[in-house]
Amino acid sequence: MERTVHDHAECKDVPLCVDLDGTLINTDLLMESLFALLRQAPLTMFLVPFWLLKGKAHLKEQIVRRVQMDVSTLPYQVEFLAYLFHARAAGRRLVLATASHLRFAKQVAAYLGIFESVLATEGGKNLSRSRKGECLATLYGERGFDYAGNSRADLAVWSHARVAILVNPVPGIARKVRAQLPIAAIFDDRHRMWKTYCQSLHLTHWLKSLVIFLPLLVIHQHDSASALIRDGLAFLSFGLCTSSVGILNDLLHLSTDRCVPHKRYSSLAAGTMSIIHGAVLVPALLGMAVLMALLLPLEYLAILVGYYLLALAYFMRTTQQNPPGVIAEAGLYAIRLVAGWVAIGATMPV
Repeated sequence: MERTVHDHAECKDVPLCVDLDGTLINTDLLMESLFALLRQAPLTMFLVPFWLLKGKAHLKEQIVRRVQMDVSTLPYQVEFLAYLFHARAAGRRLVLATASHLRFAKQVAAYLGIFESVLATEGGKNLSRSRKGECLATLYGERGFDYAGNSRADLAVWSHARVAILVNPVPGIARKVRAQLPIAAIFDDRHRMWKTYCQSLHLTHWLKSLVIFLPLLVIHQHDSASALIRDGLAFLSFGLCTSSVGILNDLLHLSTDRCVPHKRYSSLAAGTMSIIHGAVLVPALLGMAVLMALLLPLEYLAILVGYYLLALAYFMRTTQQNPPGVIAEAGLYAIRLVAGWVAIGATMPV
């Protein structure tokens, strides 16, 4: 974190306006609420494109009518939040200014208890980019407020601000902001990306797919290069498939995972990986799994699809410790074993 160049006591009359998504919290409430909606009512996924055609403000309005958010579990940017509490204690005026829906923004403000006012999306007007900047300039005057943000969308707001604060800024944004106005502080609590992605892939679950190689040992073809290559492709495709469904499961259970001690620090729940990146990885990993499956017998692809659907149904359960969960887990192992036989083109023993 860069040290501040302005003391809070000197800025009591200058409001500090704070962005929410990606700044105050290490997540995006629109994406969070969208996946929460898909979990509660999967068929609404067919309505989302039609809502979006009427604008993002309309989309947010439709989602907020149907989804309840527990703002106490959100992944707040701890260092920046401590800075805000210190600023408030010093008498600084704090304003929450966000493109998220007003209902969610007010819940966050009420939970934290440090903001004197809330500006957010409502009434069909999406408060983002230039619209947010113009709104703040109208209320507080040109260069009459400081603004904390993180993305390129915030450049339109900083163009009206007096001083900038950057929180987990996207690459290259600091240089562009410095060309416009002074930077009071930079907060960054992000982890190394390779570590974040490895954690999100659920690589430990790949070990379960080693059972795919068992048929090679049974029919004594472990020294056959072609059989090893085919089973290797099967292993990789099952691993990618497992990662895809695991990430999708994480996206659908963000709020509940944050209440579980051993899950709350996972990359998506903790906000170390963006929800958008996770959403992109789901089809990307599944697509790679399917491409590998196309190099194997056609029956193998059908088995892989069946595995994905069963794994999704299994991971979607609140708990896997009941009898149906145990049966599903056994079924997943059986599917992997069958896939091993099919991949090498061997006949299963009866």
